[in-house]
Amino acid sequence: MKIKAYIVLKFLDYDQTKIDTPNKFKEYLFLPPESYASKEEFIKADDNRDKLQHFQVYLDYELAKADAEWSPGSVIGDYGEVREIEIDLENLPTIYTSPKD
Repeated sequence: MKIKAYIVLKFLDYDQTKIDTPNKFKEYLFLPPESYASKEEFIKADDNRDKLQHFQVYLDYELAKADAEWSPGSVIGDYGEVREIEIDLENLPTIYTSPKD
């Protein structure tokens, strides 16, 4: 079974960088502040993007679009993009199963 999902990327100052490496993906990935327990935790994640441990995957396009358009400190030339991804649930390997007791 395949599901359609979305990720949000943010670009500053008319940036047209091609996202073609894992590091560029981490650099441009939108980190929703509400995904972190505190402002300090968010700032730490934002400052250490090379060590990101999780990121937001949206199942709802409208929610992804809203986050792509939202930016409290944006200036002219800043923009967000919604990228569609497909996840094949049947072919994902199980890498951990919690104890069943």
